[in-house]
Amino acid sequence: MKLKGNNHGSALLLSLWALLVLSVAVFALAKYVNQGIDTVRDANQSLDAKALAHSGLTVALNPDVHPQTPALVANFGQDRGYKVKMVGEGGKLNLNFLLAGEQPQRIEILKNYLRYKGLKFDQIQRLVDCMLDWVDADNLKHINGAEDDGDYHPANRPFESLDEVAKVKNSGPLVSLPHWKDDFTLYSNGTIDLQSASVAVLTCLPGVGEPRARLLVQARQGPDKQDGTLDDHIFKDLNEALSFLGYAGQGNNPLSGLVGLNDPTYHITSVGTSGKVDRQVEVVVQKLGTRPNILLWKEN
Repeated sequence: MKLKGNNHGSALLLSLWALLVLSVAVFALAKYVNQGIDTVRDANQSLDAKALAHSGLTVALNPDVHPQTPALVANFGQDRGYKVKMVGEGGKLNLNFLLAGEQPQRIEILKNYLRYKGLKFDQIQRLVDCMLDWVDADNLKHINGAEDDGDYHPANRPFESLDEVAKVKNSGPLVSLPHWKDDFTLYSNGTIDLQSASVAVLTCLPGVGEPRARLLVQARQGPDKQDGTLDDHIFKDLNEALSFLGYAGQGNNPLSGLVGLNDPTYHITSVGTSGKVDRQVEVVVQKLGTRPNILLWKEN
């Protein structure tokens, strides 16, 4: 009888052990299935978010759509939708435009900007001369510039990417600044668009200064103090915009040929959201006529 009792005890232990192993297996399987479900859900939401981002971009590329168009924001339920931001690329400093032909007024705008950003006099002189040597076609060195020397070889052509600026000798004081690219472009028409230029860019124009720059931006942004929203003030013409800078109606305007209004080049960022997943598509486009000209396309 004792032996029989031991057999019953062993059988019970084996049954408990088998039940434990089975429970662990079931738990592991459930976890695996849940992970699979999460993976599929995330993949579906990623595709959905990407599609929504492209939908927003399609709206923004329409020739009749501008930064204040309400359709740039759309929601499809609580956790699906897109949000598009259109920023005038013409409000930035077109580096190639400022350096082309070594025109003193344009060069001074670049120097004023670098000064506004905190660079010292000697740093500005060296950087601008090195930039001029980078974009000109010859191998003649400017006073503070640099031409071919050892492993250093200027391209001797206009900049093709803002990333190239970091390759220019003496560019460290500029490219080490946070978000240094934000006020530069290579895509605009060249003249600075008063409908979208920042205070930093406007301040660098001849005879403007920061107080007048802020006055123009405050008038343009409207009550919410943000560009690209429904309450923005749209200047009826260039003369109205110039009035905020103190130059309206002047025959001998020092800003002539340096500023404009409503450059057709835009930096468009469209973010699609599905659940907890966001996807973004970013383009620079010239909106001319019925067919937009895409100059840059990035996705993530």
